[in-house]
Amino acid sequence: MTPCRRGESIQAKWHVKRGFVKLHVIVDVSDGTILSAKLTDDGKGSGDSLQLEELLDDALEGVSEGEGRHGAGQDRKVDLLGDGAYGSSRNVAACRKRGVVPVLRLNVTSTTRGRGYGDQWGDTVREQLGSTSANGRVHAGSLTKEERYANQKEWMKKVEYGQRWRVEGVFSSAKRIQGEALWSRKVRYMKQEIRLRVAVHNLIVRMGVHV
Repeated sequence: MTPCRRGESIQAKWHVKRGFVKLHVIVDVSDGTILSAKLTDDGKGSGDSLQLEELLDDALEGVSEGEGRHGAGQDRKVDLLGDGAYGSSRNVAACRKRGVVPVLRLNVTSTTRGRGYGDQWGDTVREQLGSTSANGRVHAGSLTKEERYANQKEWMKKVEYGQRWRVEGVFSSAKRIQGEALWSRKVRYMKQEIRLRVAVHNLIVRMGVHV
């Protein structure tokens, strides 16, 4: 998202670099409500993977307070769907620590060595890239790259990974209605503006307005 509107002529004349900020969100795939959001500068430390734990904590807190279609107080399995940008051993462990199933697409070259995260990472790699046999799970390292791709494709069907693209629809509808430019200049005001935009989006969703 652009932090403010800058005329193209001014940008060309004065060589003003067009700035951007990144909006990270977790969306309820059942209804499209935004459960948590975080704004970062488009620079060092703004990578998607680094934001997951904070986003996840905020989302779980919102769910416990009744956000989303399902409401609070229900015993149900919570899955977190994410693309390869989030498929790190740290994020897998963060999900499992919070009782969340990490439906995160891993790199097909991933090994079961979790760099300090042990079975939490290894089990996830085997579930997604390994296969089952009469003797149990096959070590992912014993499979060819093509076999891993095939296993990952089957895994994606099993966990309904395609629902992850719901977030793209949320971004699209939010930008169509509210625009992709933030009018605030200072970071603290940008964050306040984002909170208001998220609240407006969720209100529209709950009203059942088609966007």
